[in-house]
Amino acid sequence: MPVPAELGGAGASLVECCAVQRRIGAADPALSVGANMHLSSMGFMVEHWKRQWALGLPWTFELTEQPG
Repeated sequence: MPVPAELGGAGASLVECCAVQRRIGAADPALSVGANMHLSSMGFMVEHWKRQWALGLPWTFELTEQPG
């Protein structure tokens, strides 16, 4: 959900993600915690990738690409 559209995600803002998390948490707290762990790790990866591109280090993407 919060992954930018240019990276293939929905491009949701922080406010939109929080609103969805709140609704999920009201219905199923455990699911909300699990989803939050996923969203946090995805956010970290997106920020890392953006920083690598901004620093001119696109070669780091080659390390993560799978042949196929």
